[in-house]
Amino acid sequence: MAGQPVRVTRLDREHGDITTLAERLGVDEWLDEEQWAALRAVDTLRAEPVDAVDRDGSTVLELELPQPGAVLVEVGPPR
Repeated sequence: MAGQPVRVTRLDREHGDITTLAERLGVDEWLDEEQWAALRAVDTLRAEPVDAVDRDGSTVLELELPQPGAVLVEVGPPR
C-alpha cells in the first residue's frame, strides 16, 4: 500500500443515512418538496481520501467507526 492512494466511503448516521435526516426534518408519512430535496442531497455515498501511515514496515490506517456504521476502504487509483 505504500505510496498508493487510499479512500474511504462511510455509511453511518452522518454519512449517507437518510433515515437520520428524515427524523431531524420531522418527516411524517408524507414528505413535502423541501424534505424530498434535502433527502436527495444526502442520499449518496462519497469516497474521501485519507492518509495511511507506514509504521514498522506495515501500512496503518486509523479510522473512527461509529456504531452502527460501515466503511469501505479502497487502495489504488480511482476507477
